[in-house]
Amino acid sequence: MSDLTAAREQLEKAIARLETALSDQPGGTENSALEKALREARADYQNLREVAESVSGRIDDVIARLRATLGESAGGESAGRGA
Repeated sequence: MSDLTAAREQLEKAIARLETALSDQPGGTENSALEKALREARADYQNLREVAESVSGRIDDVIARLRATLGESAGGESAGRGA
């Protein structure tokens, strides 16, 4: 998960740099290229956010299933020992 967090932070920094570059540049072709890059970076960021949310949910589901399985195993073992 730390790789995902690091990637998101890098993307946020890239977006901030693009926004700064856009505000510092006069109009023209270079400006439109930066605007396009900014739009693409924002789209990438949104996709990354959606993937992170999906992965987080799936990890939570797996953890819940593992806990349930371990709880059932522990309960079954203690019942077997008592008999």
